[in-house]
Amino acid sequence: SVWKENRLVFDDTPLAEIILQLKYIYGWEFTDVEQDILKEKLSGEIETKDEHKMINTLEKALHLKIHKKGNVIRISRI
Repeated sequence: SVWKENRLVFDDTPLAEIILQLKYIYGWEFTDVEQDILKEKLSGEIETKDEHKMINTLEKALHLKIHKKGNVIRISRI
């Protein structure tokens, strides 16, 4: 993926890799993410300025539920 001007660009990138980037950018902690969810892949651009909007975009693109409480993120199937 590529980081540029408040955007992340993905090309068939596994969620496991995306999570590493989000940890680095936001300092988030991810708990109990299932292995099969980590294999989900994403292509496209996501804006990182607005983290709420970014979470919504990830949820829609990957058909997942992302719950953020403080700095802790939980990801589950819908």
